[in-house]
Parts: sequence; structure tokens; C-alpha cells
Amino acid sequence: MIIYVILLIFAPVLSIPVNFIALLRAPKGINAVKHTCLFTIGLAFLAFHVVPDMKMDLYRYYLRMDQMLELQTLDVIREEISSFNTEFISYYLMFIISKTGLYGLYPALSVVFTYSISLGIAIQVSRVRNYTASETRLIILLLLTWLSSDTIVSGIRYNMAFSVLLLAVYYDYFLGKKNVLSYSLYFATLLIHSSFIVFVFFRILTPFLKRYKLLRYIVFLILATWSLYFGSLADMASNLSFYNDGYLTEKIEGYSITHEGGRIGKYIVRYAKLLICVIISIVLIKKKETNDNKKTIKLFNTSNALLVVGSLNRLIYVSRFFQVFTSFVPFYIIEVISSISKGKKILFYLIIFMCSLFFIYDQQSILGFKLSNSFIHLLFSPIFFI
Repeated sequence: MIIYVILLIFAPVLSIPVNFIALLRAPKGINAVKHTCLFTIGLAFLAFHVVPDMKMDLYRYYLRMDQMLELQTLDVIREEISSFNTEFISYYLMFIISKTGLYGLYPALSVVFTYSISLGIAIQVSRVRNYTASETRLIILLLLTWLSSDTIVSGIRYNMAFSVLLLAVYYDYFLGKKNVLSYSLYFATLLIHSSFIVFVFFRILTPFLKRYKLLRYIVFLILATWSLYFGSLADMASNLSFYNDGYLTEKIEGYSITHEGGRIGKYIVRYAKLLICVIISIVLIKKKETNDNKKTIKLFNTSNALLVVGSLNRLIYVSRFFQVFTSFVPFYIIEVISSISKGKKILFYLIIFMCSLFFIYDQQSILGFKLSNSFIHLLFSPIFFI
């Protein structure tokens, strides 16, 4: 392990594939956790050196940090309150990083948060459920393939909230620890990104959805069709004098565009994601569970899948909501594989492989990131090169 640490210190970029291979060779136990940490730190080093273009959210965050250089702590708090912004954690973290002058810490932290938490949970759940090493490898590969790397580097507020939500769901559903910690984590997501009120709402409704079948199907219908009337909701919000020129109205109107530009491949991938969610929604709705925790996880995933399906008229949301959904899908895939015949397994693996190719294509924009130095230079740069 010392050799891996030395490699990370003196050549963090080179350490990424080395630790990735080591993680796949031993995907369970304490060594898997160690290699996950080293792997994510190597990725964070690359993220630190990304130079954003004007189309990226990261560019907007860096401009915001430039503005924060002249502000004091109370100024930031007053500004967020006056604009009806609840995202105190996100903007206060930006404020702290702005004072260091090392803006690259923001995307670096996003990478560390997202990959370490999602992979860490995968390793822990695999251990608790006694998955084989091969099954754990498949879960790790699916997570790394299906999580949107370019979104993690640029859409930082969303991805940090996403990581905290994963922890909340892990403690709440997988471990069954319904306590102050898990509820605090749900609440913290709102202080990072306000859109996560949707998932907090799921959690509040869960006991009622489990008990009342009619309510469950009404909510499912609303989730599967929400984008059809989203524009009308945006218009209503913009007409409310209380929110006029406020943060909420600005966000709703900003995301109420029906179509967005981009290469045709983006649309193909997003429609593929919608199709996957339609199929899995049907499977989950039909699936019978006897274990109470598994019932709750199934309900949570069904709601997430239908939320993605409902994005049909607002494709900009598909990748974001799909990211939350895919964090739990690999566990269902393992259960499906273990319960079907050998012939069906081959077809199932082929479908998974094709989906993964689609999602790798969707992430290819990460290869176009501009770095603060040439890739070859960074390849042999030590971790303290900033």
C-alpha cells in the first residue's frame, strides 16, 4: 500500500489507472476502501486543474468566487437571505474557497465527495449482502460508467447534494437507522441544492405511499407526467409578486426551456436513459418485496425512475435525475442476474453493455476539458503541483 501512496504523491494522474485496477482486483474489504480513496484523490487532482469554458457551470462558480473576494461572512449570509436562497452550505463553501485563491478545490471536492461516497456505499452494501467479488466488480464498473463525470466536475452544487442524499438513503434504508443523523442529512441536501426538496418530499411521503395504494399510484402518475405542466407552474411562479425577481423564479424560468442545444448524440443517450427508466419502473412496480427496508428502497427507486420518465418534455433534467436513480440500480441488476436463467443472463449482460457504451459516449465531453497545463505535464507532476 505504501507504493500506491508514493505513486499518488509524485504522479497522481498515473496513480488513477493503477488504483482502479487494484480496486477491481480486490473489490471487497479494507484494501478496496483504501484504493477507492487513492483513486478519487487522483481524479480530484485532475479536476483541480480544469479550466472551465463559458458554457460550464464551473465558469459561473469561479466568477461568483471572484465577487466573493471582497465580501465578509455576514455579507454572504445577508445576500443569500435577501435573494430567498436556501443554499447556504454551497455558497459558504464557495466563500471559504475564494479566500484561499485555490478555486480548483471546488471541483476537486465534488469529485472526492461523489466518487468516494458512491463507491464506498457500494463496497459496504456488497459486504453486508454477501455479494461475490465478481458481483461487486460489476457494481463498481456500472457506477463509474453511469455516473456523469463531466457533470460531477461542473455541476458541483447538485453533485454535493447528491452525495449527501446517498449517505442519507444509506443510513435510512440500507442500515435502517432512522435517527437524527439520517434526517439531518436529508435536510442538509436542501442547504446545498434547493431542487433536492423533491427527494425530501419522497421521504416524507414514503410511509403514506406504503400504506395507501391509491395515493401511491396518484403520486406515480404525477411523477411520470410532471414536465407536461411544468411550464404552467413556471408562469404561475413568475406572476407571484412575493417571488418577483427572486431566486426561486429565476431558477424555475431558467430550467423551463423545452429544448436545449447540443449534438444529436446527447438526445439519443437521454432517450435511452428514459427507456431504461420506463422498463425498470415497470419491473419495480411489479416486484414483490417482503422485507420492509427493501420495500422502502424499491418505492424510492420507483419514484426516482418515474421522475426521470416525467422529464420527457424537459430533457435538461434527465441526466441530473438519472444520476440519483443509477446510484441504486446496480444493486437491482445484481439481484435480477442472480434470479434469471443462463440464456437470459447473456441477453441481460448485452443490454447492460450497450447501455454502458451509450453513457460513456455521453461523458466524452470530459475528454475535451481544458487543463491549466498540458496533460503530459500533469501526468508527471506531483500532487502538490498547484
